[in-house]
Amino acid sequence: MSCPRSSEDETQTGQSDSSSPPPEDSSSSATGQAEADQSSQQADIQLKEASLSLITPTSTPVTDAQTRRPSLVKLCWRLLYDMMLLCLILSTVLGVVHNNNQQIVRGSPKSRPFFPGVRVRDYYQGNVFQAFRDAGEFENSLLMFYAPWDRESMQARAVLMELSNFFRQTDIMIAAVNCWYPTSDCAKEFGSKTSSTQFPVFIFYPAYLKGIQYRGVLRADHLISWVQHCRYPLTPVRDMDHFHTLLTTHPSLLVGYTPLTTTTSLDTNHIPLLTAANNLLESYPDSTVSVAVTSDPTLARALHLHPTHPVRLFTWNSTHVYPNKTLDSSKLHIWAIRHHTAPTSWLKLPGRKSLVLQRLIGSHSLLVFNNNNMLYTNSVAGVVREVSTRYKDCNNTQQAQEQVTMLRARQARECETVRDSCVRQGPTFCLMKSFSSESDGGPACRPAALHNVSESCSVGGDGGSEGVDEDVQLLLGEVRAETRNRNKFENINSWVEHNSDLGESDDSEPVDIISGLSCSDNRSLSIYTVDYGAGGHGSLADALGVEKSDEPKLVIVSPMEETVVELKTDSQDFRRNLEKVILSWHNGELGGQPGMRSSERGDNVVHGTASDCGDLAGDLSCVKEVTRDTFNTDVLASSSSTVLFYTSNYCSHCTAVSHEFHSVARLMSGITGIQFRMVDATRNDLPWQFSALAYPTVLIFPQHRKENSRVFPTYKELNTTNLLAFIVSNLSPEVRLKLALKSCDSVCLAKVRLSATDTLANLERLARRRSIMGRRGTRLQQQIKYAKTVLYVVTAWAAIPDQDLPQVSDRYFSAIIDSFVESRGR
Repeated sequence: MSCPRSSEDETQTGQSDSSSPPPEDSSSSATGQAEADQSSQQADIQLKEASLSLITPTSTPVTDAQTRRPSLVKLCWRLLYDMMLLCLILSTVLGVVHNNNQQIVRGSPKSRPFFPGVRVRDYYQGNVFQAFRDAGEFENSLLMFYAPWDRESMQARAVLMELSNFFRQTDIMIAAVNCWYPTSDCAKEFGSKTSSTQFPVFIFYPAYLKGIQYRGVLRADHLISWVQHCRYPLTPVRDMDHFHTLLTTHPSLLVGYTPLTTTTSLDTNHIPLLTAANNLLESYPDSTVSVAVTSDPTLARALHLHPTHPVRLFTWNSTHVYPNKTLDSSKLHIWAIRHHTAPTSWLKLPGRKSLVLQRLIGSHSLLVFNNNNMLYTNSVAGVVREVSTRYKDCNNTQQAQEQVTMLRARQARECETVRDSCVRQGPTFCLMKSFSSESDGGPACRPAALHNVSESCSVGGDGGSEGVDEDVQLLLGEVRAETRNRNKFENINSWVEHNSDLGESDDSEPVDIISGLSCSDNRSLSIYTVDYGAGGHGSLADALGVEKSDEPKLVIVSPMEETVVELKTDSQDFRRNLEKVILSWHNGELGGQPGMRSSERGDNVVHGTASDCGDLAGDLSCVKEVTRDTFNTDVLASSSSTVLFYTSNYCSHCTAVSHEFHSVARLMSGITGIQFRMVDATRNDLPWQFSALAYPTVLIFPQHRKENSRVFPTYKELNTTNLLAFIVSNLSPEVRLKLALKSCDSVCLAKVRLSATDTLANLERLARRRSIMGRRGTRLQQQIKYAKTVLYVVTAWAAIPDQDLPQVSDRYFSAIIDSFVESRGR
């Protein structure tokens, strides 16, 4: 047993353990291998003694504070750990409180190309600034800002592809920019501007001026024609004949005089005129108001243009002079819009819910429905414009008469719209003079050997006269390419013949029968031409009940009288037919109808079935649908009683009531003399006396008494019992007998047969026992006859296995009714 050591010894032992080298012996004076071995042995002995001293109890125990005292590093680490945990808890609590009432928004998906593998440059990531940099390398550019999810943007995709194919040989960039991608440059730059804008947005960017937005019909031919006018917004006037041609092409013509325009410089009014022309193309995409310029003093003198009054607006019946000498593009744009008038125009609707149509139609309007391809000449629109000019010319002005003469001359020169025919006026170019020192500084625009105006068709060929200006030859090459691409579009415009005579009198002199007729009374018509082709206003034709065809349609709409009149036309003499229609309207010879809609016509979906429902299974109920076109034949001209159910596709109560209607129809199926029909009254315009004011409504048209139709009472509940009682009370006695016999089963037949047998035996016993003469005897014989008839019918019907009504004529049931009436002495 070892003796305990003091704490000093333990401290020395701990120090000796912690030090790596063992303590040296003071008595050792020499070094050697023996001394080294001896020192290592002593160190091992000391280490063992120290370990034994740690496990054996000592007289002075070591406290826990001395053995478990943490270091400073550990304390700092624990403090940092607690602070991080506290920050994590606080951030979690603040995040939950802050995002408690916020909506969870799903992240936008990754953008994908909208025009894969085509000629259209697609900036599907919304890099609009890169698109603008690329557009700077071209002469002109057309950008479509779209949203990938938008339906109209998807429809415009095919239109833009056709546009890129048309201008593929032209120095114009066709591109599309995704302006809906949230993190894109387009969304950041134009986010506030496009938040309330309807996609897609087409903007044409000229070389140096600001962009022009397209606001017309979303169709390839309309957009192509608009881009062609945007590329050449100013038309140089060559001579008076060219000026008259422009007047017949455009309803209003704004002519500017630029005398200082030379081959090396432009007049100060040129840029304002060019900017105003771009603004007018944004307001009138179909180039209703066109801008022309001239630098020829002789031509300017003939048009009454002067440097102090450089701009005039020529309309169909008047001329307006711009009051200022200095031109401002915005003021000139507003001034031209305010003074623009036209006797007729193409109907333009915004394509969304608005009151524009009500304001345009007014009290009475004449709508001329026809197809319109902007790349070809429309002869129908030309005839309508010429007739409207005479119709609205109340003051018999000379300018209006000259306009009519020029329109007739143009119509006489028009060739029928075929692929190789002449087309409407395109961009007019100028043959620029040489930029040499020998230039005399004269007008910059002069007539060229070839020009793409309506009088010439030679630009469509591959040939042409040799030129000296390379830029002009490049322009001619573009025009030839556009002409070849135009021929790929189908010409859907109607071609009508027209007579050059206004009318015939007794002296065979031409007489104008409609000149100034619009001012004769209060039944004047607003005349519009309506394009009801693809992408046009076909929904308006469906709403009026006008059936589409290749021939033009004349429809008079009168909101004041709540009538619609559709008139037939003859394309052989369309002008004469149009004049007769207008004259007949003012004479009060045309009577209208409340509407002409029919679910059998139009582009809308037809609900129900038009079959006789004979191919359906027996456990199904099928009710034939009646339309406006079949109402007279199926209801009014029918020899059976008709129960007509008025319904609507947006009526929820009609869906519930239709079950009761089908139940009664199945109960009375197989009975001749009654039929069940239904009509969608919101898609079929029936005559006034047969129109329903509420849905659902049930009308019954009795047999042979269609004028005595009755309506199901509105104060009664429309259930099976009430509906059946209402129908039975309005049926003829023959049909009632058929219904009674059909509703009688085998037990009922046995009871009726037994009752008829007992009644007949009693009547015969009474006749044998008494000799009844006179009126009482006759009545007794009639009762016996009726009892025999009922017994015969019941016996014959009971012999039929399937318990169907006997296949006999209506006279059979009429004889039963007559015998019953006679037996009652009525």
